[in-house]
Amino acid sequence: MNKVWLEIERDTDKATNHERAEKLTNLLAKLGSTKEVWFNEAANNYCLVTDEAGTFLELTDNGHWFNLDELNDRN
Repeated sequence: MNKVWLEIERDTDKATNHERAEKLTNLLAKLGSTKEVWFNEAANNYCLVTDEAGTFLELTDNGHWFNLDELNDRN
């Protein structure tokens, strides 16, 4: 399996965290993925939406291993 780790740094400014989540979502889209990242202010964590039903993972370590063989989930 070919994997890549993508990590996103948390900031004390919540607006910055929301901007970073949007930028990571845009990066994932450029890689062909439909996954989205958002910042959960209540938990102070980034979250990764993993499917169309809205299931998400809390990225408590600020990152996620992505399988490069499955990253392009738009096809």
